[in-house]
Amino acid sequence: MARDGNSKSASERAFLEIRDVTKKFGDFTALKDITLDIIDGELICFLGPSGCGKTTLLRAIAGLDFQTSGRIYQNGRDISDVPPADRDFGIVFQSYALFPNLTVAKNIAYGLVNRRMGRKAITERVEELLELVGLQGSGSKYPAALSGGQQQRVALARALATSPGMLLLDEPLSALDAKVREHLRHEMKDLQRRLGITTVMVTHDQEEALSMADRIVVMNHGIIEQVGTPMEIYRNPTSAYVADFIGSMNFLHGRMGTGGRVQVGRLKIALDGAGTEFTKGDDVVVCIRPEDVAVRELEQVRSNKYAMSVREVEFLGSFCRAILDVDGDKNAELIADFSINLMRDFDLKRGAKLKVALPTERLQAFRDDKRGEHI
Repeated sequence: MARDGNSKSASERAFLEIRDVTKKFGDFTALKDITLDIIDGELICFLGPSGCGKTTLLRAIAGLDFQTSGRIYQNGRDISDVPPADRDFGIVFQSYALFPNLTVAKNIAYGLVNRRMGRKAITERVEELLELVGLQGSGSKYPAALSGGQQQRVALARALATSPGMLLLDEPLSALDAKVREHLRHEMKDLQRRLGITTVMVTHDQEEALSMADRIVVMNHGIIEQVGTPMEIYRNPTSAYVADFIGSMNFLHGRMGTGGRVQVGRLKIALDGAGTEFTKGDDVVVCIRPEDVAVRELEQVRSNKYAMSVREVEFLGSFCRAILDVDGDKNAELIADFSINLMRDFDLKRGAKLKVALPTERLQAFRDDKRGEHI
């Protein structure tokens, strides 16, 4: 089960406690009663579309935009009204924000100089950080001579220079191209684990959040929709919004009938125990991941077996995405992801017929108010 914003095991300690935080800009409420515990040493991602409040929450934690109401505690200290300079964090922005007229070494040393650290100690710390981020020998270069990925490493080293208790990352990889982004996110996660530094990252990239985060906070319109591990969020979404925002999902709109079955076009879908909160006549949306549509070993599946047609096939490299339906019934249309081996074994192509199953243990069902932005 996914943990809520407050729950934590006895072995976990909240490094950052956010309590009933609300942020208003005039009549607009950007954050509404946010309560969340961030555990010491974890990497937590605030995930959501533009305007959901994730950056506003990060800025409240940093003291760059004070909350309208509510309190924030860092390591037991109330920092709700403390200016940014007196908070214990390092921050990395999407735009790197490096000083173009300073060398890499001087960029990294900037915070150390302001703290009046000795020259020798600064030099040693800068060399240590350059090695940490894989930029040995680059201290004399200027930012313009570096690639985007290298500049982001410099920004990360600068944020870590003063050994802060917490690292804040504001969409740190979004300005990089796809291959550099994928490589750097693995490096950053490895570095965060080695240092054990509590890290809060804002992103709109679900793949980034799933691959890097210990826990994900899914946000929508200034509230928290769900908090959980990547696997919890992906496998057990608690709302249709989360189900749609994380990964690909089939949404089958229907009406609850008798015997725990939902009528979706020509299909009757058994929910088993997942449908106990619904009554006959309720509008229900049934959800299943494309990779969970079963084709093999159907004799082991008790219910929800259907004869369907392959309407379209899209080759996506390591797998194929097929659009399936029942005699052209658009209400009972499914997207299914099949391996290349399965496509070959079943000789699946446009117009092919096959039997599929929707395993009940892989189904999610939500009340269908048809008001969700993504549904």
